[in-house]
Amino acid sequence: RNQLGAFSNQIRGIAVGGNPETDTMDYHTIATTGNALDFGNLTQSRQSPRGAASTTRGLSMGGEIPSNRTNVIDFVTIMTTANAVNFGDLTIKTRLAASCSNSTRALYAGGENPDSNALNTINFITIASQGDASDFGDMTSSRMEHTAASDPTRAVFAGGNTTGPSVLQNVIDFVTISTTGNATDFGDLHAPNTRSSSTSSGHGGL
Repeated sequence: RNQLGAFSNQIRGIAVGGNPETDTMDYHTIATTGNALDFGNLTQSRQSPRGAASTTRGLSMGGEIPSNRTNVIDFVTIMTTANAVNFGDLTIKTRLAASCSNSTRALYAGGENPDSNALNTINFITIASQGDASDFGDMTSSRMEHTAASDPTRAVFAGGNTTGPSVLQNVIDFVTISTTGNATDFGDLHAPNTRSSSTSSGHGGL
């Protein structure tokens, strides 16, 4: 399958959902090699969900269900194996967003709404609680299929494309995770791109 979501702590990585729409969750123990093992199931089948995690919990947010978008947020306890539990809802049904987190908060930014329009909205979730997402602020531009990375302090959103005809973006913007407010311009990518991936260390980076 493709178009999965994923999240991890220092020990396990978990892949969720995918295309064709599925509720499957797999996990790997990062320090070993070997095939994935079954973790359990999401509360609904979906493709292109986005993931975020603390050291304890993992979240699966948004995505696409057959012929529609979803705003559902699920959570699991990463060091167990069990079916996901409903956490709450995003502020809007959306897919193709970007997500990241620190140990306290998860952010879910942009994406494509049910009318196929790109969004600039940022949602935030307190990972240790349960409940609906809240509005954080806005990115500097509307986009989908972009990427995100974070350290304990900042989240960075980069690249992506706008509502079709697709226009690739090179913009990078950032927010301070513990606050709320609109994103600030960080700089530009070397070249516009979409559907890229990102990673960070404890000191941040793309």
